[in-house]
Amino acid sequence: MVHLAFLWHMHQPCYRSAVSGNLRLPWVRLHAAAAYRDMARLLEQHGAIRANINLSPTLLDGLHLYTDEGLRDEHELITLRPPAELDREERSWLVEHFFSVHWASVLERMPVYRRLLDKRGREAPVAPQHWAELAASFSDAELRDLQLLFNLAWLGFEAAQDPELRPLLERAAGEQGGFSEADKRLVLEKQRAILGQVLPSWRRLRERGQVELFCSPYHHPILPLLVDSQYAKRSMREARLPERFCFPGDAERQISLALARVERELGVRPQGLWPPELAVCPELLPLAARQGIRYLVTDSEILYHSLDDRGSTPGKRRLYQPYRAGELALVFRDASLSSAIAREYATWADPEAAAADLIRRVRAAGDSALRDGEGPPLVTIALDGENPWEAYPRRGADFLEALYRQLERAEGITTTTIGAHLAAHPPTVGIDHLHSGSWIEANFAIWIGDPDKNRAWNLLARARKRLARAQTSAELPEAKLDAILDHLLCAEGSDWFWWMGEPFSSAEELSYEELFRDQLTAAYRLLGDRPPADLSRSIEHGAVVETLRQPTALISPRIDGKRTSFFEWRGAGFYRVPGQGSVFQPDALVTGLYWGFDAGRLFLRLDPVDDPARGFGLRDVGLQLELSDTERSLRGRVELEQPALLLSARRRGGEESDLGAITEVVYGDVLELAIPLSRLGLLPGDRLGLTVHFSRDGSEISRVPRLGVIEVEVPSEDFGE
Repeated sequence: MVHLAFLWHMHQPCYRSAVSGNLRLPWVRLHAAAAYRDMARLLEQHGAIRANINLSPTLLDGLHLYTDEGLRDEHELITLRPPAELDREERSWLVEHFFSVHWASVLERMPVYRRLLDKRGREAPVAPQHWAELAASFSDAELRDLQLLFNLAWLGFEAAQDPELRPLLERAAGEQGGFSEADKRLVLEKQRAILGQVLPSWRRLRERGQVELFCSPYHHPILPLLVDSQYAKRSMREARLPERFCFPGDAERQISLALARVERELGVRPQGLWPPELAVCPELLPLAARQGIRYLVTDSEILYHSLDDRGSTPGKRRLYQPYRAGELALVFRDASLSSAIAREYATWADPEAAAADLIRRVRAAGDSALRDGEGPPLVTIALDGENPWEAYPRRGADFLEALYRQLERAEGITTTTIGAHLAAHPPTVGIDHLHSGSWIEANFAIWIGDPDKNRAWNLLARARKRLARAQTSAELPEAKLDAILDHLLCAEGSDWFWWMGEPFSSAEELSYEELFRDQLTAAYRLLGDRPPADLSRSIEHGAVVETLRQPTALISPRIDGKRTSFFEWRGAGFYRVPGQGSVFQPDALVTGLYWGFDAGRLFLRLDPVDDPARGFGLRDVGLQLELSDTERSLRGRVELEQPALLLSARRRGGEESDLGAITEVVYGDVLELAIPLSRLGLLPGDRLGLTVHFSRDGSEISRVPRLGVIEVEVPSEDFGE
């Protein structure tokens, strides 16, 4: 008899901004409508099938934000708005973000939706103004159809049978649009109803013993990287890593908080752990055992790298049994079978044949298994329980229905929960060495080692070390320290690092990064610190660049547009625009930028590129300076016809305010200007990021620095003495 264990992992991170309180992304709502409730209903209809389920704590929290607090995410709010009431920016945002569906499976059954995508274009433009131009070509009726179709496309197979929704789906499958405001409201109301059914459905399955609940650490972090980020070197020897992050207590707290959260919600304290991204290391095991974990699931590649034969045939055949590691039992999933569900079977035309093929492969795996002891072979299929179904016809309904039905009749195979299997057949063989890695290439490269990911780890590490100092000094009450730690635990989540840098990309990746930076910003504010300027800008474009030199003394240049003498700008900071090699900026309009201060002014100087072949120069472009931190953005637009700098300011989340003009601006051999600090509201110790933007015909053509910012710190009056 082959024991088959399904483990369906369902997870979403915290999408509520720690700064604004807004729900930034809609994936809890949309995946609930598409999968979370339907997966439970299928099991209810097939009572003989046993399964294991992991509902992450942040997913539980996210469901309650909708059902108990009544929050609406940004996608939902803009769906409710009639297109005629949307401004230019909102229409652009709608056209950019409301095609976030699986194109191959969804658009083919919704011709109107496909036609809207063809009108927009399948290659996303880079410049924001191009989104605005595209959106301007859409009528109000087309935008209303887009609002409706995006939400309709995320309905699962059970909702498709709803008599009120079926007419909308039939219209979407035709050639005509013309949906109404009432149609939009109906779809959103149905989604809300489904949200309220998700947890009761899983609670019933747990109470009747059909599913076993697993647990994942609260914010879904890569646990080995919390214990010690240097462990990444074990499977990535050549990787360039960020500064060390070593907080094993955070890893343990993530587990303990999660266990309590699941028990409070679903009435049982899990004994099984789903390590996020199946990432493990030896040091994780005793830490998890201290919290009452008795077994965990990881990937077959981890086993193969852990065994001496490194995945030779005997090693692979020994996959189908649990192993003992200290106080824990380890179960290794079959990555090949799990991947077949995640990717392969979605392309099969016949779901019955696909289900039969999977069962055949499960039986063959069990028949070939080499085991230590007398226990039956345990074949574990563990994967994401939400995303794979996007690629399937009818969101996987036909395949899963066929699979469960055939398994109920299959001879020689029985489905099981992992806890029940281990109780009857505990591991009889130990594993001497556990490889450090995840399910992706048995390493951690998706979450660390890329320059952007490393910058994010550095931001996190500095904030966490700042909290550690506060905890040691007892400068803040315990309750506030716990609140700060909660923000940082959220920032440790794997989801933020997944979308930073290479290799993944999506229309929402900047939102993920902003949610990460918001958690750090909120932590600094509770600490009583001004958040670092880095947190006000994207990781890719907001990193502080290396400059040739930083300011060393107060300066007092004459603002005359002339290169008067070397000593005039001595003591200023200087950034040289790259002029050769692999990072050469062929679009650069300046060779360098100077900045410095006296007791009350900020001085800037730009040295133009001498390039007659270009046909235009600094005088022929729009020029804007920007100084920003987490609290505000200060902008200055340079007008050269009647030299002036037009200043404005915007507080985060507020309207832009006019700060007036300054006239201490001269463009001759160089461009020089002076700005009173009082006009900008800057004080000694303020640290901001400086960028200079150049545009022609309304489009940005260059910026300095090309990526990142120049960090500018307002000095004290005795600076340099």
